[in-house]
Parts: sequence; C-alpha cells; structure tokens
Amino acid sequence: MANPTNITMNQLNMNWERIASAWQTASPASRSIATLSTLSFTALLISIIYELYFSPLSKFPGPKICAISRIPHLIATASGRQLPWLINLHDKYGGVVRIAPDALTFTDERAWADICGASKAAKDGMAKDPRLAALVGGDLVNPDPAKPRSQQTHSIMRKAMVPALKRENVKKLEGMINGHIEEYLSALQKASERKEAVDMRDMNSFLICDLIADLFLGESLHLFTDPEFIPWVHSFDRFARGVTILAVLNRFPFLHKFLLFAVHRWGSGERDSFMAPIFARFDRRVALTSARHDMLQMVLDGDAEGTGRQGTMPLDLLREFAPFLMLGGCEAMPTVLTGFVYFVFRKKSADIRKKLLEEVRGAFSSDSDITMDKISESQKDLPYLEACLQESIRCYSPAATGTDRVVPPSGAQIAGRFVSGNTVVMMLHQVTYSVDHNFSRAAEYVPERWLPEGKGRPQDCVDDVRGSVHPFSVGPQSCFGQELSFYVLRLALCKLLYRFDIELTPESENWVDGQLTFGTRSKPPLMAYVKKHQYS
Repeated sequence: MANPTNITMNQLNMNWERIASAWQTASPASRSIATLSTLSFTALLISIIYELYFSPLSKFPGPKICAISRIPHLIATASGRQLPWLINLHDKYGGVVRIAPDALTFTDERAWADICGASKAAKDGMAKDPRLAALVGGDLVNPDPAKPRSQQTHSIMRKAMVPALKRENVKKLEGMINGHIEEYLSALQKASERKEAVDMRDMNSFLICDLIADLFLGESLHLFTDPEFIPWVHSFDRFARGVTILAVLNRFPFLHKFLLFAVHRWGSGERDSFMAPIFARFDRRVALTSARHDMLQMVLDGDAEGTGRQGTMPLDLLREFAPFLMLGGCEAMPTVLTGFVYFVFRKKSADIRKKLLEEVRGAFSSDSDITMDKISESQKDLPYLEACLQESIRCYSPAATGTDRVVPPSGAQIAGRFVSGNTVVMMLHQVTYSVDHNFSRAAEYVPERWLPEGKGRPQDCVDDVRGSVHPFSVGPQSCFGQELSFYVLRLALCKLLYRFDIELTPESENWVDGQLTFGTRSKPPLMAYVKKHQYS
C-alpha cells in the first residue's frame, strides 16, 4: 500500500512543476501582472497584520474591520447614519473606540478638555483636520497652528466678536429680540385662528434667521411675511449634506486636490447664490452713515465693554465671516427649539408637559412680565424649564456630531490614555450624550435628571455624567454665542409656553425616529396645532 505522505509530496512537486512551466511560457506582461498582484497582496497582508497587532492604536478597542479600513465609518457618515452606528459601538466597547486605522472617538467627559482645551502642545486646542478646513472656512473658522495667535484670522475674529456677545450687551438689545419673538408668536396666532397645522420647524427657523440677520446684518429677512428667502433657509440642509459628502471623499488622498478644484470651479455658483443676500445686507448695513444699535455696531466700534477702544476686526474679514455667523446661529437655536417642542408636546410626555406648564404659567402674572431679568436666574426660579431645556439639548443636540481634531506630532494624553501623534480624534456630541455609561436611561427623555440632588432627581440618575454635555464645545475654539443663544431660547420658550397650548399631529408623534444626520440634523417638518391658552 502506498504511503499517503509520498503521494501528497508527489502531487505538490507536480503542481510546482506546472507553475514553473506556466511561468516560463508566460508573456512578460503576464509575468508583470502576476508579480504586481503578489506584491500587492503581500503588502496588504502586512498592512492588515500591522494595524491589528503592531500599530500604536492596536491597543484601543473596536471592530477589527475598522482597524484595517476606514470604509465602515465613511459609509456610516455618508449615509447619515453615523450616530446610531457610533452609539452602538460605544455601548459595546466603552469610552474610546477605534473607528478607522488612524482615528478614535471618545465619549469620556475628560476628553473634552484634553482634545478641545488649550495645552502646551496645542494652545488653541488640537487643530481641526486640515483636509476639511481647506474645504470649509479655511483659517477664518479654523485656527492655523503654524501662526502666532496674534496673527491668526480666527483669533482676530474671536477677539472682536466675544465682547459684543456678553450678557450685558445682549440685554441692551432686549427690545429688538422681543420684537422678533412677538412676530413669531403673532404668526402662530394666525395659524391658530385658521385652525390649521403649522410647521414648528419652519416657525422656529424663521424666528432665529430673522433675528440673527437683524442683529448682525442690519435688517431682517422678513420670513413670516415674505417667502423670498424661505428656499434660502431650507438650503441649509443641502449645504450640510454637501459638506459631509466632500469630507468623506476627501479622506482619499488622491481626490484632495481635485475636490478643492471642484469646489471652487463648480460649487462657486451655488455658494455665491447662498452668500449673496448675506453680503448685500452686510454692505448696506456698514454703508449707513448713522450708528444703528445692534450687535454689528458693537463689533464695528470695538467698544462693547465701554473701553473706548477702536474696532479690532478688519471690515473685509468681518464681511467674510458673516455667512458662517448666519449658518451657526440659524442652525443651532432652531434645532434646540424644535427638539424641545417635540419632546415636551408628544403624547407620551403628558406628565412632563403638565408640570412644565404649571411652573411657567405660575411664574408670571402676565405675558409682559416675561423679561430677561425675570428669566436670567431660570435655574433657581424656573428649575423644571431649565431641566427640560438641558434634557432637550442632551436628547437632540444642535451640534449632532462634531469636528475631527488631530493629535499634535508629539502625542497627547486623552482621557487618561496616551494617543500617538497625528491620530484623528473625535468627541461627537450626540454620541457622548446617548451612551449608557454616561446616562441612565440614555434613550429616554428624563428632565428630572437635571434637577438638584434631593430636589427631584431620580435615584438611578444620580451618577449621570452631566459634565459630558457641552453643546457649545469647550476651549479656545468653542462657540462664543452661548449667552445670546440661551437668553433667546429661554425668552422664546417662556413666551411660547405661557401663551399657547400645542398638540402635535399624529404623523409627528415619532418625528425624531430615523432622522439622518449630516453634521447637522436633517429635520423633516414638525406639524402641530397651536391654540391660544385661555386663562380663567
């Protein structure tokens, strides 16, 4: 009987002989293709082994497919489903997850300061990913770490803008802000009289866009009475989708220069049509021969703090920044307002709604009693309103995702772990606010979690990591409009809740389910019936 080992060896020898014979008779082109294929496969195999076992990021948890390829993350981002994908990963793997060969996402609250805060290696926080910064905003909205702070366009802009947005200056414009809120409430009243459902998404957007334009561009868009700029407001979502797709494609190095060319060559028309009404209003505003009492005047004067100093921001830079100011203000605040209306007025929130309305309607003797001074201490005087506002931000963050940052070449400690240089790191708002290790019942709307301990906070929410919620980010690149935003939100909500009863239409009861996210929320209409509340 033949030895099986000998048979196997004979078969192998015959196979090798056939391979050698085929190689000798193959054409030079076929040999080149075979050689390149073999080398490519070998290089790919070595790369996979390196990323899985020897890369500096191999010690971080995450799906193995993400360790060797960025494709899963890019697919989730481009499809608008990045948030549920990342929430599931963080619930499974914890406070840090490797989502690409060179990228980590964090949900540990310590990472906010480590990534976005100032440090010796990154005086303005870790730099934003230059691949995206080159496509959107450049150094106007992204600090250039290669320049001293005094020469950075971004720093010059912040230095000029921040004083104008201090609380005492916001208070000076209470009359203008109240005027726009009254116009908003009047539009809702007209819808109530017609007994027709109104789109609260649009109503909230019109309020804020009119207000921001009036404060910073010198004239309102008049969205409640003139439909001319409604398509312009609706274009925000299309803009966000476009930027997201560009950011995904820009991850492929060979596309970078082409994308820059394409944006400037073929995207200029739509960009110009978006910016034209902003620039037109800005130019008319700065051409005024008499001063106008608004935010822009404070910036132009450079005297928001009463110091007597002259303006510090060149007019051409201020003009260039105006579209980004409109985009930021006109997206964040309407998102919070609309999320608040949805969570409070859906049927399952009946108990929450009853408690909130009793608090707000019992706090004021009349509509005219709702002023900045009365609501400035809302955490003390209107604790449940404040709790509902904070929980609405947690459940429906205006900055749903975040900005990619790059670790300095020397590396850095993030949330207690060393991360090697040039790693892309992310702290995504909605993901951080939605994971089980930060919040009990994270998927539920629980305003009571924000009440003081011993004054209504549920026992299972005592250990919630409330410090992980930073809707305006932290550090030198954080949003500087926080005080203006919270003042407008509290004032508008108090007046809305005091004056109207609201009922969502049946199709809006599950409004938030299945929404896509492209940097910002892709919000469908939120339809509701409004009815003026009758006081006995």
